[in-house]
This record gives sequence, structure tokens and C-alpha cells, in this order.
Amino acid sequence: LMELFEEMIRDNQRAEEIMRLFSPVFKQKSAA
Repeated sequence: LMELFEEMIRDNQRAEEIMRLFSPVFKQKSAA
């Protein structure tokens, strides 16, 4: 699911907004 989100975010220009909302999720994914 995260991979799909990443692709969608990469396509969307609202990546910054989404990244801010999913900041903790992305951090956890990176740490995993």
C-alpha cells in the first residue's frame, strides 16, 4: 500500500502536503 501511495505522491504535485500528513508513516517506513 505504501508503495502505491509513494507512486501517487510522486505523480501528484501535492507531495509536500501529503508527505506532511504522512510524515510519521514515511519515517516509520524508512526506519523499518
